[in-house]
Amino acid sequence: MKLDLAKAVYEAQWFDFGPGTRLKIRPYPATLSNMAFRDGAIVIAGASSFDMFQHCLVDWDGVNDADDKPLKLTAEVKKKVFDFRLGQQEIDGNTLSISDFVLRKAREISDSIEADEKN
Repeated sequence: MKLDLAKAVYEAQWFDFGPGTRLKIRPYPATLSNMAFRDGAIVIAGASSFDMFQHCLVDWDGVNDADDKPLKLTAEVKKKVFDFRLGQQEIDGNTLSISDFVLRKAREISDSIEADEKN
């Protein structure tokens, strides 16, 4: 059996989130995961989802406050963005909040690493 650890990376990648906005997202490692399985589906509690969001969103660019000044990405800002599902954008025909997008992309990164390993 061969394991290509070079493809299993924790580094973050930049993704476009609407016009002029980029989010830097990293995968969520399974070692931090707190998930349950119910009827074959993964169930994640709100606190666990927030932990994932907080870990995976590393940086952002093009996000401004109400005064149109760059908004610093802090733990408090992340909590408000997550709690109130802020930053709605139309992405690929779906309206996603920043938190939805981050969690989806983090999962895609992990799935991509897993798929590479299977091939």
